[in-house]
Amino acid sequence: MVTDQTAAHDLLYGYVPQGYSPADVRRERERDPAKLTADGVRSIGVHVQAMLELQKLGAIVFDNGNLIRSQAIRAGVTRAFDIPVFTEAFLRPLFCGGSVLSDGSRYPETVRTSARSTITCCRLSPMTRR
Repeated sequence: MVTDQTAAHDLLYGYVPQGYSPADVRRERERDPAKLTADGVRSIGVHVQAMLELQKLGAIVFDNGNLIRSQAIRAGVTRAFDIPVFTEAFLRPLFCGGSVLSDGSRYPETVRTSARSTITCCRLSPMTRR
């Protein structure tokens, strides 16, 4: 199983590019933040390409929701979105399977996930408690 736990959404403070030490990042952040950001994008391209290769070899690979796939697209990795995000790969099937909430109620058939996104699930069947 492969995922990424960096803060790829923040290339100045949350990602250490390949070949940099933490001290290099601190220094470059002050001296040339544009270079640090560009090097971060390039490094993420290599990073995500490696994740895709592991996926091709049969590993379960997912994005943890840190925008690494979007940064990889900026780096030219056109297949970056072949890696599913955690919520799509693991949580959505629970919604659509009619999983039970902690209070015993069932998820509704339509779940609003954000201001712009709604998941319409399959019809819920009665749940069997285990």
